[in-house]
Amino acid sequence: MSKQRGLGTTLRALVYLIDQDLDATYKNMGLPFRSKYFPVLQCLSENNSCTVGEIVSFSGSSYPAISQVIKSMKADGLIHAEQGEDRRQQKLALTPKAVELTSKIKPVLHALTKVHSQLSDECGFDISSGFSRLLNALETHSFQDRIQAELQFEDPENH
Repeated sequence: MSKQRGLGTTLRALVYLIDQDLDATYKNMGLPFRSKYFPVLQCLSENNSCTVGEIVSFSGSSYPAISQVIKSMKADGLIHAEQGEDRRQQKLALTPKAVELTSKIKPVLHALTKVHSQLSDECGFDISSGFSRLLNALETHSFQDRIQAELQFEDPENH
């Protein structure tokens, strides 16, 4: 099978491989942590407490996806809810267990920086910068809008 994968298929495969290997690394180190937890952990580490909406904005993930991660992290004893200034909103914060875990995953984060550099060298470009440029381009002009523009230029006689 030498057919080239589509963009979405390639991106899903990349995320799957990265998450699978990171989760195996955390498991091998005996750490109760999953790669999908990282955006929530990072947001709460940097801001002390946040609403779900703030975490969604920070991560760029969907509300349902972040809600699922939060539910898993609560079950693992990594975050807890506290009443926000507005009684309608809860603020989430890291538990002492999560704060301790944050220091234990620092060697993995350091290794990730080195691996990022190695992969960038292998690929011939800064991979994070490339993905950031792609994300910025799609935030400026959505994938859907781009597809629609291309479909309008197709010749209806050829369908």
